[in-house]
Formats: sequence, structure tokens, C-alpha cells
Amino acid sequence: MLTLPRFVGTAIWIACGVVLSSRFGKAWGTSGYVFGFLAGFSAAFLLTWLILVTRNLLLMPFPECRRGKCRTFRDYVWKRGTIYGWEKGGIFRYRCKCGDEYVRDGDRFMEVLSDGTTRPYKKYQGGKWVDEEPGQNAGGVSPT
Repeated sequence: MLTLPRFVGTAIWIACGVVLSSRFGKAWGTSGYVFGFLAGFSAAFLLTWLILVTRNLLLMPFPECRRGKCRTFRDYVWKRGTIYGWEKGGIFRYRCKCGDEYVRDGDRFMEVLSDGTTRPYKKYQGGKWVDEEPGQNAGGVSPT
């Protein structure tokens, strides 16, 4: 499904490709157009990837797992084929090396229970993860 952010991101990638294509094309002809488009598109894509990695892994670090053993993004794994655990709806799903499963929705980190519901665990506030009060997630969020 095409959303506005995806559309804008793709349009920016293509625009970067077109801008570099026109610059290189004037100097090198047809091969310059092709090379310029590929270089611009790739550079914009890599910049987007770098922004996402920085935001999701470095600026908002992972909290310590409930057992206290897993502390960094290296201690968590996500489903292969996803972008750092991203699933539809802007929810990220992770499993720590202890075997516990978690869902991150914005600034909230929730534990996935055995029945598939979630329970509040941590909230990112003031540059650190703090315990979230249990009553803030009435009903839970379905992580599927």
C-alpha cells in the first residue's frame, strides 16, 4: 500500500536521480544520464537508510529486556526481510536473545504475552527508557 511518506520518499529518490542525470548527461551524453540517475537515486536511498538506522537504532536505543540481560540492539533480532523489525502500521517487532518478544510502537516498548496480547513495559521519555504504568495500555495492542 502506498502511503504519503512512501510516496514522498520515492519522489525524492527519483528527483535526486533526475537532477544528477541532467548534470552528468550534459557532460557525458547518454551514459552520463544513466550513470547520473543511478548515482542520484542510490545516494538518496542510502541517505534515507542512514537516517532510519540512526533514528531507530542509535538515537532511540533499545531498553534492557525484562530479564536484564539484553541491553543493545545487538541483543535483539527481528524477522528476516523486514527493515529493522518494521511491520505494517509503524510497529516494530523484536525478540531478545533470552527469547522474550517485544513490540515497539513509537516511544513505547511492550512485551508480547503468550496469548498474543501486549503488556506495557517501557516508555522512552526524556532520553531514557522508564517503566510504564500498567494501566496505560488498556486492552493491549495486537502485534499481528
